[in-house]
Amino acid sequence: MEQENSGWRRGNFRLTRGYCHKNIAMAQQRLGRVDEANLSLEQADRTFRTAVVERPDDAGAWNGLGSVAALRGQLQQALRHVDKALKLEPSYPAALEDKRQLLDVLGRT
Repeated sequence: MEQENSGWRRGNFRLTRGYCHKNIAMAQQRLGRVDEANLSLEQADRTFRTAVVERPDDAGAWNGLGSVAALRGQLQQALRHVDKALKLEPSYPAALEDKRQLLDVLGRT
């Protein structure tokens, strides 16, 4: 049980770190610091991809990948990741909102 809890804590910490990198990238984009934003997005992407490998049924990790793809302008890929998150957890509020926003941008509301 302790080993199982340890993995859960490590997974949650990884997601938190991924979302921190993503949020920093968003701030850097707003400030026009494109190179720094790209580095932060790469860190977030790497973090979320590791989380997906370790816990493929983690909706937060899939939604994180969707957020990174959206910030990179890869909207179709973002939608696929968000849809995967919703398949795993259909009532996941962040993924529902992200999907709504993506569909709006893609003109598919």
